[in-house]
Amino acid sequence: MNVYLIGFMGVGKTSAAKRFLHSVDTDERIKEIFHETPKEIIVEHGEYIFRNCESYALRNIRRDDIVVSCGGGIVLRKENIEWMHSHGIIIWLDCSDREILRRIGRNQDRPLFDLRIKNKRDKIYRDACDFKIDTTGKSVREVVVEIEKIIVIENGKRI
Repeated sequence: MNVYLIGFMGVGKTSAAKRFLHSVDTDERIKEIFHETPKEIIVEHGEYIFRNCESYALRNIRRDDIVVSCGGGIVLRKENIEWMHSHGIIIWLDCSDREILRRIGRNQDRPLFDLRIKNKRDKIYRDACDFKIDTTGKSVREVVVEIEKIIVIENGKRI
């Protein structure tokens, strides 16, 4: 069983996933497979091609019992949600808008925070997830403990 962490940028998906022995980040997989960053792919080829790359990277994770940190827009394609459900559980990490702004700060590698996009995606995250964890004001360790509890309940063992 895999665990897929979904949510908007800045909610802590990558930071939490890195704490697990076996984890992968879909944006990192995209870089490994296509030799370009997500930002470079979007700028050079457009969002549609990027979403194709993202879906391909998701489906080509060749391991079970792994925590996957997904890009924030991976849920925009219903087939990605269905694929994640068929291979594990989906945990939505969420936090307050103020906390996201604090976390992402002036990071030039991230897109600008857009509340309209976040609100639209929150509805998709809510419908897609099996579990939700609010990361507002929590340390990475606290979030990881909550994820581990869900994994043990669902899987009967740790990942």
